[in-house]
Amino acid sequence: MIRIAEMRLKDLLSGLIGLAALVLSGCGDGGGHVEIIPEPTFWNIRDSGTSNTLFGIGTFSGQAVGITIAVGDNGTIISSTDLVSWTSRTSGTTNRLRGVAWTGTQFVAVGDAGTILTSPEGMNWTLRTSGTMTDLYAVAGNATIIVAVGGGIFTSPDGITWTLRTSAGATPIFGVVWSGVQFLAAGSSTSNIQTSFDGMTWTARTPAIGNAMFAAAWSGTEFVTVGQFGQTQHSADGISWTGENVFFNGPFINALNGVAWNGTRFIAVGSGGTIVTTQ
Repeated sequence: MIRIAEMRLKDLLSGLIGLAALVLSGCGDGGGHVEIIPEPTFWNIRDSGTSNTLFGIGTFSGQAVGITIAVGDNGTIISSTDLVSWTSRTSGTTNRLRGVAWTGTQFVAVGDAGTILTSPEGMNWTLRTSGTMTDLYAVAGNATIIVAVGGGIFTSPDGITWTLRTSAGATPIFGVVWSGVQFLAAGSSTSNIQTSFDGMTWTARTPAIGNAMFAAAWSGTEFVTVGQFGQTQHSADGISWTGENVFFNGPFINALNGVAWNGTRFIAVGSGGTIVTTQ
């Protein structure tokens, strides 16, 4: 999955700073453990047109012109058909939106205080009643069930009526994706991966990286999760995982909060309006 890319000097310096940060942090396990993760993968930085932090991204490519949706702070929703030019959309809420996905018939966006919005095409959005006040971080779905995750795992047949399910790992859970065969959820710390074939019964998996993963995506052949310190991990089956690290320009490493597959490459979004894509 790793591709070799030419790096500018400032990219290299940023990478060294990022590596030092990982070593000093002990990778979050509190025991001084040092986890060396391979450096830069294959990402390009894009201009989102907003300085609001973006937390989630979803895409639908099953039409002549595909569309990608990103959501974030202050009810931010932006859309793009080429991953270069982005257009702001009206969400009808100022709540932080944390996740968005195409569920087969509609886009569903979720956020703080149980916020749920739906849209048939990604441009016009309608607020829905979720039945919960817990913060929701991500959503995924298939033809029969929608799964939203946050302080727990919730399922719905239509985006309106929701049922709480039992999580196999720690909460909060930050990301969820449907592969066509199984759901995969990404969340807190060392127990950050769990899978389910039906969205109702979940099994914990062993990750490659012990830090929190904030989002997950599926390409048709591979899962990718993204999270703290620009860290990513990938797996073909949701069971065996490989970790990587994305380094950014500047003295700090941006967290990656959302990731999606648009049919040809992965797109990840994060702090300060960061957008990166695979090459």
